[in-house]
Amino acid sequence: MGEMNKVSCHQCKKSWEYRSGCGIMHNSLKAVAKVYDDAVAEELLQWADKNPFAIFQFAYVPAQCNHCMDIVEVPFLEIEGRCYIGGCPVCAHEVDRIMDNASLKCPSCLGNDLEWKIIGNWD
Repeated sequence: MGEMNKVSCHQCKKSWEYRSGCGIMHNSLKAVAKVYDDAVAEELLQWADKNPFAIFQFAYVPAQCNHCMDIVEVPFLEIEGRCYIGGCPVCAHEVDRIMDNASLKCPSCLGNDLEWKIIGNWD
């Protein structure tokens, strides 16, 4: 099960929503492949055919886009020491995974007063 999250800036009042975690629909590598672009999906499908019982970890994670600066959700897959992270769903550029939200500044006003909260669940 995943969570729905909201990040709000108390200074400029801008906010972002994103999902984190994963759902039942992400129970196989072939299902996970569908959330990636064609090149990565093809690689994952070939991997799944060769390793039908491959152990992997998948989740949507929060990230910040290096181009548009939005806080977004991206798919993150780790399998046999390799990591696959999706691009920004807003502008398709590369993102940096948010590992420590306490040090993140507001993407809009660069303020330090961000509030992070869970607003729901999804599956």
